[in-house]
Amino acid sequence: MASNGNVGVGTSTPGNVGVGTGAPGNVGVGTDVPPDVARYREAAAKQQGGNVGVGTTQPTHKLDVHGTGLFTGSLEVRSEISASTNVFAKEIIIAAQNANDGITFGSTSNKPDFSLSSNVINIGAPSQLSGRSGIHAHYAITGSHVSMSGTITAEQLTTSDDLTVGDDINVASGGFIYLDGAGGNSKIQHNNGLELTGGSIVLNVGGQTTISDTSNPTLQFFTNDNSVASGDSIGNIHFQTSDAGDVKSFDLQIKATANHDDGNDASAEAIFKLADAENETEILRLTSDIVRVGQMLSGSTVRTTLGCNNFNSGAKSSVLGGCLNRLSTECSVIGGGKGNCVEVSNTAAIVGGQDNKTQGFVSFIGAGCNNTTSGGYSVIVGGRSNCNNGSCGVVIGGANNCLSNGAGNIIGAGDCNFMNSACSMIGAGRCNRINRPVMVTSTFSTILNGCKNQVTGSYSLVGGGCQNIITEASCRGTILNGKDNCLTHDDSYIIGSDITSLGDCVTHVNNLTYYAHCNNTSFLGTSQTAGEIIYVGDTSVNIGDVYVLSEPSSGTSGWVQTNAGSESTSKGLLAIALGTGNSATVGMLVRGFARFTSDFAITGATMGEPVYLSTTAGDITTTAPNSSGDIVRIIGYVIDDATETIYFNPDNSYVERS
Repeated sequence: MASNGNVGVGTSTPGNVGVGTGAPGNVGVGTDVPPDVARYREAAAKQQGGNVGVGTTQPTHKLDVHGTGLFTGSLEVRSEISASTNVFAKEIIIAAQNANDGITFGSTSNKPDFSLSSNVINIGAPSQLSGRSGIHAHYAITGSHVSMSGTITAEQLTTSDDLTVGDDINVASGGFIYLDGAGGNSKIQHNNGLELTGGSIVLNVGGQTTISDTSNPTLQFFTNDNSVASGDSIGNIHFQTSDAGDVKSFDLQIKATANHDDGNDASAEAIFKLADAENETEILRLTSDIVRVGQMLSGSTVRTTLGCNNFNSGAKSSVLGGCLNRLSTECSVIGGGKGNCVEVSNTAAIVGGQDNKTQGFVSFIGAGCNNTTSGGYSVIVGGRSNCNNGSCGVVIGGANNCLSNGAGNIIGAGDCNFMNSACSMIGAGRCNRINRPVMVTSTFSTILNGCKNQVTGSYSLVGGGCQNIITEASCRGTILNGKDNCLTHDDSYIIGSDITSLGDCVTHVNNLTYYAHCNNTSFLGTSQTAGEIIYVGDTSVNIGDVYVLSEPSSGTSGWVQTNAGSESTSKGLLAIALGTGNSATVGMLVRGFARFTSDFAITGATMGEPVYLSTTAGDITTTAPNSSGDIVRIIGYVIDDATETIYFNPDNSYVERS
């Protein structure tokens, strides 16, 4: 007992404690309680209904202390400890009897500010986590986030703000890390490793209340916030460094290892897969040998869209790259390019280029610019501003070419070519046109090249040239080349310029040139001719021999070898056999250049001198026959005695020797 009247237990300086009624007294409570103090305490307790008050005259509990208390030894409590202010202790040991036994600060009727039990550290956690073991935090720890310098290993960790860990974060199978970030700014920061052995990392945006534990390692992004705009991201995986020079690249690696019973590990297939959780539809699959966008199902309506600002609303369709491309049909594809469009038609394709457009069913544009197809089964390979509106038509390239109508047409290239017929072709050139304005169709016609050529006839051909015309009155007509030709008859042929056809089955030529001999050089072989050739008669002939046309019997033609010794075998139409065989097959030269070194004997002759029929059957000679009754008939002239080349042009007159 101190000199001031205070009583201390285990101390020589006891404080002031009021016991009972009246002014506060000085009472020390220990093992050796003075009898008068004990009797005073007993009387005071009886006076207050069995309660003892320290610092109060109206105690409401068995021991009601108003003021401070100090225990230098142990304090054992076998029930709850509740405190509305601070509790200071060197050590608090809780011997939990039940799973939820522990220490609680704050209101127990709503969300406790802090609770500690045998399996839970709970800091203002939401009610849906009640009963779950782990560390739950609804309010920030260590400033504005959960921060630990070591390792967190727990089944469950929940926070409404950031999570910062200096070492590893390990989530066991069935557990999770739950970030209840209503503001959308929660993040996980770690300086070493993040390991998921079967649990989940759940990032909650907008008040998600259901957490689905899973045995598979999972990263989940949740939201049920209606304020999230369509197309906005609700979750991101973000790699960042403060100094770009320190890191060359950021990699997201997915690795798989198969564990075998023999202890030897081997690589297993690593799959990166994105899926629609609601419909369980696979969106993207990446493996070592597969890049697949969309689920491989026959009834799948998935779309593939890559590149920049591309739009794809077509089922089973793909935009694989490029920019500002638009696709709205089924089973179609745009490979890349810019501003390309596939619409209306299904099963269409644009490989690349710019501002190309296809509306044709099963159509194709390879590349180029401003090309358009609207016909089914149509193709534009490339070029610029080409148009293909016909079915089964092809524009290979060029510019401003147009297949307007019809089927099975081709424009190879060129510029400003136009076609509205069927089964026709313009190979190239400029401003060429195939059409049939009067009759129903123009079919099977061709312009190979040239400029401003026009065909309106069927089965016709313009090979080239300029401003050549085959009119609709012509069928099977041909203008090979030239300029300003006009063909208006059937089965006619024009070679040259400024020619107008005069009849059917006629070949029109400006000038006919035989390029057989030039400057002492023969361009003919040792048994060749160049000139006018006919295929008539039914006679066996020998190569290089001269024959006269005859009529062996009424209504039939044939050939007889010439002989200058008789008028009957010397007059009439003469010809040289081009080969050995039937005359109607090998052909007969009636005028032109001839060289037959095995039959002609004109070596040593003078160039330009006449050549005559010989009295030897079928032969020629440079010496005129001189016997009585012989026929002298010039049949040509020597062009080159060294090469034995003659110009065969039989004279229509002859002389008989007397």
